[in-house]
Amino acid sequence: MITLIRAEQGAAREEDVGSDYGISQVSDEHQVYIVEGDHDSFVQGKTSAKTVSIINDLIAESYNTSIEEV
Repeated sequence: MITLIRAEQGAAREEDVGSDYGISQVSDEHQVYIVEGDHDSFVQGKTSAKTVSIINDLIAESYNTSIEEV
């Protein structure tokens, strides 16, 4: 599974790279999260809390899946 978390506003044009930055061309299993704002705001600005929440949820989900497999 490939997960992409990207800013809604980016330097790359969606017409050029696609909404998933081409991940669907190399992986059938992928998910894309789009966080409001630009790269700076979603990494360390006002929407960074949303990015952190997504990452924490993914880690928790991965951890819970690993425990279930044991």
